[in-house]
Amino acid sequence: MKKHTCRTYFAIYGAKDAAALLSELGLGLDNAQVRCNDSIMIGFNDTYNVDINEMFRVTLQSLFEKTALLAQLKDKYSLEYYLVGVPEIVSESDDPHQILGVNEEIVAFLYQSKTKLDLDYYVY
Repeated sequence: MKKHTCRTYFAIYGAKDAAALLSELGLGLDNAQVRCNDSIMIGFNDTYNVDINEMFRVTLQSLFEKTALLAQLKDKYSLEYYLVGVPEIVSESDDPHQILGVNEEIVAFLYQSKTKLDLDYYVY
């Protein structure tokens, strides 16, 4: 029987120079996936956990202490930030269903860093 899955990541859109932006964040190119040099994905995580907050914590581990810097860079470079969760729920699975509620810690990060939340879930 097919099992539930999920992936999470932090996306930055609008970066003119991905390497320079990552350097300003104190991250290297090895910490991110760069697409078309204006789209950056940080903290990609597909290690499934029934609580999406745990997956978000793994994704954001290198960014939690950088909320003020993220907010400054967003305004400075007109960036867009998204914390993305993509759960795939299998309706006939015996696995426990994923908890998709976002806790206060994650909400505080979103607010302080001016990040939007995108839950793009699929049910099969």
